[in-house]
Amino acid sequence: MIDESKVGLEEAKDTDSSELHSDSQSVRHKFEAAKHVAETAESSVTKWLNAKKESHVSVVQGWNGECESRKLEHQATSAEDDAEAGIYLAEASIVRAVVATYEAIDARRAAGLSLTLLFRFNDEGLIDLVRAESRAQLVAGVVTHAPWQCRFWNYATRDGMRVPLDGEAAWVSPQGLKPYFRGHITQLRYEFSQ
Repeated sequence: MIDESKVGLEEAKDTDSSELHSDSQSVRHKFEAAKHVAETAESSVTKWLNAKKESHVSVVQGWNGECESRKLEHQATSAEDDAEAGIYLAEASIVRAVVATYEAIDARRAAGLSLTLLFRFNDEGLIDLVRAESRAQLVAGVVTHAPWQCRFWNYATRDGMRVPLDGEAAWVSPQGLKPYFRGHITQLRYEFSQ
């Protein structure tokens, strides 16, 4: 468990998700996993937020690192859920207790979300890039798909865990990278259950 009071990020502030509710079982599972991340650490990349059955809540981030929630006035699509899951998995380099839920088909298969992410490791075996070739994004009220990536660097040991202290999330366009978030962890403390 991470002591939330000991986690700090430059240029980031918390988003209140207490008013969000979930009517969908799959969304509820995703929210519980996201809530676990939000309660244990502030991510340098993004936060997951709850999604209602009728609408989806997205995270809007700017160069200043501020986060705000915004309700999209349409039903959440599986593409949007895939995009959020990709972000969640990309954060695994910081929050090592990644929680994934699924519905078992049988002993060897699971139903539900399917996505492809490329994890690239540096010479030390640490994650330095997570990339999705097609991630949903909202452009002028329309869901489109584009390549997306998160880079991580400046790894340090905090309470026995090697974590990146710097990260960047960016859309990849034909004109080049379009970063929308850069973060630096100023404080991070892990506490492990006995």
